[in-house]
Amino acid sequence: LPSSASAPSAGFPQPAMNKIDWANRVLVAGLGKQYPPDDPTKQEPNECPNNLLAAFPLISWLAETEDGRDFLSKTFLLCDPLDDDGSSLLTWAQAIWFDLAEGSFPYPSSYIPFSLLHKIVSLPPWPTQDACWKSSSLHKDWGVQFSGNRSDVRYKVAYGDSGLALDVDWDNVTSKSPTSLSSIMNSPQVVGLLSSVRDAVSIWYNITKDVKCYDVSQAAPNLEMSHTATMESRRLRETSDPGKICQDAMHEMGSWSPLCCNDELNLPMTFARGLGADFFWPPSHPRSVKTYKDIVEGLTPAPCYDPDGIYGFSKEPYDPWSTMLETQYGSGENMDGHSNIIFSNGLLDPWSAGGVYAEHPWNNPPYTGPVVQKITDTDVIALIIEHGGHHTDLMYSSDSDPASVTKAREIQHDYISKWIKSFYEKTEGTNV
Repeated sequence: LPSSASAPSAGFPQPAMNKIDWANRVLVAGLGKQYPPDDPTKQEPNECPNNLLAAFPLISWLAETEDGRDFLSKTFLLCDPLDDDGSSLLTWAQAIWFDLAEGSFPYPSSYIPFSLLHKIVSLPPWPTQDACWKSSSLHKDWGVQFSGNRSDVRYKVAYGDSGLALDVDWDNVTSKSPTSLSSIMNSPQVVGLLSSVRDAVSIWYNITKDVKCYDVSQAAPNLEMSHTATMESRRLRETSDPGKICQDAMHEMGSWSPLCCNDELNLPMTFARGLGADFFWPPSHPRSVKTYKDIVEGLTPAPCYDPDGIYGFSKEPYDPWSTMLETQYGSGENMDGHSNIIFSNGLLDPWSAGGVYAEHPWNNPPYTGPVVQKITDTDVIALIIEHGGHHTDLMYSSDSDPASVTKAREIQHDYISKWIKSFYEKTEGTNV
């Protein structure tokens, strides 16, 4: 296996124990970049991550009243009036960002949309940054101001000229502002903020360019797919016809969830969001959840964390079958028995959170280390592609390719050529 591109081989439960929200940390870094992200001359102010973090509790607070729900329905151009606590709108508005980041290519591409939607439609070049800079005004300053402790999800958000300030404490949002709802809904900055969120997500939900209104029940299919698939694995095995259920799931959700289900592909670094290191709200888990072990303890009766060994978390005493995938594919923690592998990862791709490295680029972002990291003395290396999406390096070359992608392909060519030459030198004069 000479090259392993964008493979989250270190994303299994044991190596990713403390990385349950790292995929979303990658998304934050991508949102914070300019358009295009590989242009070093562009250094304009960018409020995209802050505006998203501010918009989500605002949606929840507005949805508490009928007038607020009506305002949200009109602002987001919903086909049907919003009739819940805003959770459906939040899910809809948050579901696209993983998919956009995967598709971080410098040219229009149907790769991600076709994989998930089974439609031959294309995302634009650099879709994450396009959503913030071209499709919307989400990068602009809409008067949002934060105070408090964002990393602990205990903060206050003030919304510009509206006079509104919201207090956020984990999954609760309250307001002591005397401002009337009418003045809030007539605030140009509030309207601009929420309209920008709508326009940003339209890059996915109106990918066909013919959508007149939005159905919030049709959220993008990739949200927590692998987590959902894992939770469904027991049900699929117990049913009388698991094959039919997986086939039905492919039609409804695309192919990824059934694949995760069938292979017990459990990737915890996608399991949490909103824990204080990204732009999502509300948090996906209670404040006490910090690790994958915490999640598993909440799924199965303590102290038997994983009675069937299906979640990849070791039983006590240690059960080697619970780490079968790490054993089969490698976890990135011990590569001594391997040779001649290039683990390439694009830093715009959320799957890079589960990549194999000598030094993990998401330990202390932004990454400023070498492009090539030596993992072993037997030519197992990590190849860091600053402006790479989901295995961009395996796509056809393009005049639009950023320098980091071109350089990565040159490095891969040199290494693989060396390995081939070495093989023939060693086997010269034999029958191999």
